[in-house]
Parts: sequence; structure tokens; C-alpha cells
Amino acid sequence: MAVTSSDVLLYFANIVGYSRVIALFGAYYYFHTNWVLGLGLYLYSFGMDMVDGTIARAFNQSSRFGAALDMMTDKMSTPGLFLALTYLYPSFKYFFLFTMFLDIISHYFHVTSTLLRGVKSHKIIDPSEPFLIRLFYGNKTFFTW
Repeated sequence: MAVTSSDVLLYFANIVGYSRVIALFGAYYYFHTNWVLGLGLYLYSFGMDMVDGTIARAFNQSSRFGAALDMMTDKMSTPGLFLALTYLYPSFKYFFLFTMFLDIISHYFHVTSTLLRGVKSHKIIDPSEPFLIRLFYGNKTFFTW
């Protein structure tokens, strides 16, 4: 039986991914009024990031859509956290904003260079990569893949 796009949307890992997005929006909403709940929702989304790929592989449900959903959710989580921190710690707002832009821009360039080199995933790191790239993207304990 052929897999349809509707099937992919309902893959277990993608359902986890949707819950991560909902939790992030909840976290950003509550960071300003109930930081404990906001942090809990953020940590749920962060924790589920360590689970979704494992679920996809366990059920043989890996997909390009799931990979894109995961990467976009990851890229939404860090800037949202930095923006929440600028609200909680306004004297550090320029530091958080700079760090947010650095995170987005560096990830964009890394993913783009990976695609241009024809590598299957931005998480596959060649030993000849610069030290910081190997340290960040090569950390399999942190990225749990």
C-alpha cells in the first residue's frame, strides 16, 4: 500500500511535532504572566524534540515533512526563548537579540552549505569541519539522533 500525504501528516512523530508547536505558542503566551507554566511548556517542547526522531525511526515513519517540521520547530523555539528573556531581563535585551540573530544566520548558512555540498542531513558532520561546527552539530547526546 502506497503512503499518501495524508498518512504522513498523521505519523506519530509528526503528531508529537504538532504538540511541540502548540506547547511553544503556549510557552510564549505564558512566559509574561506565569513564567513557571511558560517554562514547563517550553521544556516539554524541548524534551519532545529528543523523542520525535526516535519515534519516527521506531515506526519506520521518517519523512521529509517530519524533518522540516522538526527543524522549523527547533528554529522557532530558540528565538522565542530569547524574546521571552528580553522581556524578563530587559537590561540584557541586546545580548539576547544578537545571540538570536547569530543562531538564525549561522544555522541558515550551515544548512545551505550542507545542501550545496549534496549531504543528506545538516547533522552529518565531516571531521574536516571547523571545530565549532563539529562541537555543535556533532553532539549526538544533545541532538539525540
